[in-house]
Amino acid sequence: AIKHLHCHESIHQLVLNLCGDAHVDKLTGAAMDEEERMQMLQDNPDPHLLAHIQRDKLLSLVFFAKYEEGSEVFQKYGEDACIPLVGQHSFILIRFLGALCCYEAARTTRRKRKLHKIAKANQTILEEFCQKGVCNSRHYLELIKAEEASFEGNTTGAQKVYEDAIRLSGRSGFIHIQALANERLGNMQERIGEKDEAIYRYTEAAKLYGEWGAKKKESLLRLKINGTSEEEAGPPRRRSSLLKRLQKSLPGRSLNLRGSLRRSLSGGGSSGAFSSLSFHS
Repeated sequence: AIKHLHCHESIHQLVLNLCGDAHVDKLTGAAMDEEERMQMLQDNPDPHLLAHIQRDKLLSLVFFAKYEEGSEVFQKYGEDACIPLVGQHSFILIRFLGALCCYEAARTTRRKRKLHKIAKANQTILEEFCQKGVCNSRHYLELIKAEEASFEGNTTGAQKVYEDAIRLSGRSGFIHIQALANERLGNMQERIGEKDEAIYRYTEAAKLYGEWGAKKKESLLRLKINGTSEEEAGPPRRRSSLLKRLQKSLPGRSLNLRGSLRRSLSGGGSSGAFSSLSFHS
């Protein structure tokens, strides 16, 4: 029971991060302390628990656009994290997150060749899953194919594939990936000077993140659209209702994993706050 509890602390902390009550680059807050958990894993290794923590850390880094940090996490833990998750949706998810982070980090850092190789290897794994007809993998692959085209400088081709990823994620009900694809397309358009198109994509992404329940991420994108920094905007006036409900469910750092939060966090592609995270552990 304790092991099961620890495996789901990181999901709850990820939700708190996205709601705005904690850090954006580590899983530390009301639900868990990342450094404490990693120290515990050094003393008592548990590959399954480590995989869950690193999966959720990668998600937090990707949604908060910390791609270089994400590439470092994947290089350090990614392959080991995938081993206990073979046959689970999280295996595909980690491959997707690793490829995305490494493509972007390859574009912005000096480790271009190494990171491109890692990204391409994970993209190939996603392609193999899609060829085998594995469900809930095509939208991941389309977004990674767009990242590849963008990395190679094929912005026209990349835009088309980004738009395909947006449509496919939307039809499948994966609102968080639909939001991410809009944001990534906006990033590319901003780089090539298409400011109006970038603002449109950022606006779409912010709206979708808001519908998903990621109010912190939504507010950061709206600040970006308005050309305002988080420091200039000041602290938020009120917390989201989801955040309040989550904090009420965490008295004494104890999590209610069998209630409605557990169902909403592990559900498939339906609408509502965090309903399409699709974490099947």
